[in-house]
Amino acid sequence: MNQNLDEKQARFQRDNISTRLGHIAANLARIKSFSNVAYKEAVFSVILETKWLIEWTAAEIEPEQTE
Repeated sequence: MNQNLDEKQARFQRDNISTRLGHIAANLARIKSFSNVAYKEAVFSVILETKWLIEWTAAEIEPEQTE
């Protein structure tokens, strides 16, 4: 993992789970919005970021919370 990604992860993981889920939801809305106007590079970038956010959040959620 590169330095910037490590820093982004550390900042993101300082937030509580609810805030993190809000960031993920916002990114999913951005993906939908960007897809409607065909900004392929932006869509790919936000999808990649969202993938990381989900992985970082899922690692700290109790199985009961994942439902």
